[in-house]
Amino acid sequence: MGDINYTLDDFRDIFREKFFSCNTYDKWRGGPPLHILDELSEEELSAAEDELISALSLSDTAPIIGLGYIRSQKALPALYDLLLEADSKEKKLLRITIAHSIFQICGDKNMCEVVLQALTPLVSWGGDSANEIIHMLPNFNDTRITEKLHEFYEQGNSSVSANAEAALIKGNDPISKRRAKRRAVSVKFRNVVSFIGKNRLLWYSAIFCLFFMYQILNYHSCI
Repeated sequence: MGDINYTLDDFRDIFREKFFSCNTYDKWRGGPPLHILDELSEEELSAAEDELISALSLSDTAPIIGLGYIRSQKALPALYDLLLEADSKEKKLLRITIAHSIFQICGDKNMCEVVLQALTPLVSWGGDSANEIIHMLPNFNDTRITEKLHEFYEQGNSSVSANAEAALIKGNDPISKRRAKRRAVSVKFRNVVSFIGKNRLLWYSAIFCLFFMYQILNYHSCI
């Protein structure tokens, strides 16, 4: 992690500090700093995996997301147990997060059913946690979950709706891509109309010059 003069125990302390203790605005809004995991050697990644498994709980999504990100087969038993615990405590958002990590690791299709059962209208959830969940949903590649995303786009509040559309586009949903393309064309058209309206005199001058040039050319062609 940028310093070769440390032991594995030193690394564990450094990793915990960087991954778990950075309660910054960016972590709150953007999720855990997964880029740290990309920078590790094989030995470091194994140690980090153990730290993430040890930290698994219903009180912090960071280790759950991290283990899914590194596709930790070793974490599967603990994640399945945590999913049952979240189910017993009716933690719907956490159930989706855990199901997503399990699906990332082993592709368990049963996790799609877990997600569908947990997906009540997100307008009642709100906040950054719900929006973080929305961006996980396209990864399941399930048509029923995609239909739910379309419902969130149509029925959600402005934040939920915007994030649902962004997730659909990221997941290459053709309907959302066409909708975004039409919106872009509409914006360009409005900008052109606005420009013409604000520069009417310039356009009148240009039209007059073109007409005048046409008359001159027409006159010379008749001579």
